[in-house]
Amino acid sequence: MLGDNAENGTKDCGGSRFLMKTSRVASTARLRLSVQADMLSSQVGGGRFIRGFLTTLFSEPDILDQFDRVYVVVTQNESLACLGHLPSNVSVVKRRFPSRLRQTPFGRLFGYALPVVDVSFGPFYHLFPSRSRAQVITVHDLSFLNHQYHPPAKARKITTQVTMMVRECDGVVCSSDATLCEFKNRWPHLAHKAVRIYCGVSPDGTLQANTRAVRERSILAVGTIEPRKNYPTLLDAFERLVNEQGYMAPALTVLGNMGWMSQDVGRRLTALESAGRCRWLRNASDEQLIDAYARAGVFTYLSLCEGFGYPPFEAALARCPMVLSNASSVGEIWRGHARCVDPLDVEGIVAGWKWALALAGREREAVIASQETRVRAFTWSQTVKDYMAFWEGLVRKDNTGREC
Repeated sequence: MLGDNAENGTKDCGGSRFLMKTSRVASTARLRLSVQADMLSSQVGGGRFIRGFLTTLFSEPDILDQFDRVYVVVTQNESLACLGHLPSNVSVVKRRFPSRLRQTPFGRLFGYALPVVDVSFGPFYHLFPSRSRAQVITVHDLSFLNHQYHPPAKARKITTQVTMMVRECDGVVCSSDATLCEFKNRWPHLAHKAVRIYCGVSPDGTLQANTRAVRERSILAVGTIEPRKNYPTLLDAFERLVNEQGYMAPALTVLGNMGWMSQDVGRRLTALESAGRCRWLRNASDEQLIDAYARAGVFTYLSLCEGFGYPPFEAALARCPMVLSNASSVGEIWRGHARCVDPLDVEGIVAGWKWALALAGREREAVIASQETRVRAFTWSQTVKDYMAFWEGLVRKDNTGREC
């Protein structure tokens, strides 16, 4: 595990201490595992998580050998091509099931038709009830608890669904300490179920491929246009910088689709585009994203609530100086390794951008090196091993009726 006590694998949160074994788990019997993989085709954080997780699980023999059988459960129209050739002890279970029926009695009946395993794992909030000794879900963020970030009806629905799920599951993995602490505050009586395991990052990913592009005097922001991404403050800061520097001000590039509750942000971005100050790319391709990271003078990510946050890792791998939010998991992970500012402080954001754009020579290389060092601390191999330790601990507890 990573964090303030990475050397001994411990982390304090709310007065409790969780000790995670990170070495290979000694086991008397190999486990049977099922993984719900309904977001394999998604290009956002959830899809990236499950692809990285399963690819690592299947490609590292010392991990995969600890399983007697792994079932990849697909209930939507998902392609498994991204996983490549599957090992002999991996089976795919393709059974279509409508998402709208998941929280009905039909979902429970469907779950009991799935293979009998030791551990069933739902990477994204939901898990079909099944005949397994331990059921585990991952909670990537709890932004839906704040109705300022999502439409109220949607937030209430997700809150009800997740509340039901965390009560029924045997274990809950949170992808950051920020999410773990929020989980414990929301469900203190279920705090004993929850642990923090960071997501992994692939340092050999394609998003660092373009190294020949010329850096521009520009600011890059990446992320869906939605309230928690804090675009109104970002645009306030950018307009402040334009008013101060005039035609010498840097350009702004935004890569993100239009989300929800952000119509005013959309109008402001369109107006900046018309004035020649901004380039707004919706539905950007991987190639456009790679090029944007390679050309940006500074990357900025001012999210108010984040579960883990992949874009800063992409920017760091692309050797782009960063000005990030000091809030939520972004500040938790990057404080001390990148420039972190109050995401609501316009003057502080502007000062951070000026600092990053003025970097040169050894100072810039030192900043880049610090960011790259932080990226290398988050490996998929360690993530999967931490999950293995947690799963096996739950199975041992199930066998003995007490903590091991």
